Amino acid sequence: MTNPIYIPCFAWSFLTKRNGGAVAVIGATKPLRVHLWVDKNGVYAGAGYLDVHFFKVYSEGVSVSQMFTQAQIDYINYVCKDYFTLEEFIFLDDPTLSVGGYP
Repeated sequence: MTNPIYIPCFAWSFLTKRNGGAVAVIGATKPLRVHLWVDKNGVYAGAGYLDVHFFKVYSEGVSVSQMFTQAQIDYINYVCKDYFTLEEFIFLDDPTLSVGGYP
């Protein structure tokens, strides 16, 4: 390819924004699957399920990696062993970040 097109990662742009931006980002690397298994009663599977369960663990003092891991555990236990979805749902930045900061 003589003229490759560079398209920056949307999530990474949140992390690298100067004078602001995010400290961590979660999300699906293949967003087409995000909207599957959703209806008016909620999200039943896919990356949307992982998004919701990531924030269900949210509380002061818990690490972001604990939130991410618990969402994955919930997915395996209550949805299915859909390893493709688990692999495509990623966490970018420091997994030791603590919700609510540090004393």
